[in-house]
Amino acid sequence: MGEQVKDRIRDKLHGLGADIDNPFVRSEYFDRIVRDLVKGQSLSPVDLNEIVTMVADQQGRWECEYLFSPSVNPDVNARKEAVEYERIWRVLAESLVNVSPEIKESTYKIRDLLELKYSLDRRVKQTAHNPIALFTNLAIHKFARALFLLGFTSAGNKLEAIALYPRGSVGRTM
Repeated sequence: MGEQVKDRIRDKLHGLGADIDNPFVRSEYFDRIVRDLVKGQSLSPVDLNEIVTMVADQQGRWECEYLFSPSVNPDVNARKEAVEYERIWRVLAESLVNVSPEIKESTYKIRDLLELKYSLDRRVKQTAHNPIALFTNLAIHKFARALFLLGFTSAGNKLEAIALYPRGSVGRTM
């Protein structure tokens, strides 16, 4: 059932002129499509979950794009899109959790993990040709995890940002 919703969204995106092969979909397209899908009908929890996951996926992609942009010239469009997708996600996730309260934690975790996935994938691609950088980032990450376990979350967060985001990026300077 969820795949049918995914296909309907892709068809509607294509009908609006969106490049469906581009992994980045503008939030205004998605917002319009979701409003059309839910107008006057109730979606099953499976369909709603599929839409929430698709929105989380886009939010993670745009947030990653923003966090990897240079801090001296941040990608304001990516930030705008990430914020708008976050808004859409919150509305839909709230509806989903109202129907199925037991999935609240996993719904939030999926969103967070998707954002982390795109950031990790991008960082690995950036350092794949440099084994020393890859090893250094892994070592910093391990040390950051140890700091988290010891309760030094602020220091752990700073080290995580160093391991995950390149020097001079928005993510590193936050």
